[in-house]
Amino acid sequence: MSFAGIAKVLSEIRGDEVPYITITDRQYIENWMAEGLPEPVTAFALGWVHGINSGE
Repeated sequence: MSFAGIAKVLSEIRGDEVPYITITDRQYIENWMAEGLPEPVTAFALGWVHGINSGE
């Protein structure tokens, strides 16, 4: 299930919208780097995000 799908299911459970906001790959990496993660770790995690979003 994609992150958008998870947000949809959570919205149905809550009875209130749980937003899913799409960001670019660069924004994803920059956000995590701002939290202190090194770039190679964020790039690795981004690969997981792509896999989840493509249904892997």
